[in-house]
Amino acid sequence: MRNYYLTVLFVFSLGTVSVKSQEKIQDAKAKQSTVASMTNAKEQMNLTTEQEARFNEIVKKYNIATRDIQKRRYSRENKEIMLEQLNEQTEAEMKTLLQPEQYQTYLKLNVKRKSEKVDMRKKPVLGSVKAK
Repeated sequence: MRNYYLTVLFVFSLGTVSVKSQEKIQDAKAKQSTVASMTNAKEQMNLTTEQEARFNEIVKKYNIATRDIQKRRYSRENKEIMLEQLNEQTEAEMKTLLQPEQYQTYLKLNVKRKSEKVDMRKKPVLGSVKAK
C-alpha cells in the first residue's frame, strides 16, 4: 500500500513539473513576442532617436510597476483599479511624447496587442486539466 502512495505521489510530481516547465516555455515565448512586437511598434510609429529612448523608459517603468502590482496580495478588484490607473498614467506620458499620428498608431497597436494577450490567455497549458 505504501508503494502505491509513493507511486501516485511520484506521478503527480512529474505532472506538476511538466506543467510548470510548459508555463515557463509559454512565458519565454510571450517575452520574445513582446520584444518583437515592441520593435515592430517602434518601427511603425517612426520614432526619432530621442523618442525611442524615452519610449523605452516609459515601457520599462510600466512593466516594472505592473509586475509589482501583480505580485502583491491585493484583491483582484484592487489590482484591476491600480492597473487601470497605471495604464492611464502611461497613456498620458505617451501622448505627451508622441506626435498625434504616432500616438494614433500607438493606440491601434495597443488594442491589437491586448487582443492577442487575451487570446493567449484562452489557450490552455499543455498537461493542464483544461487542456485534457
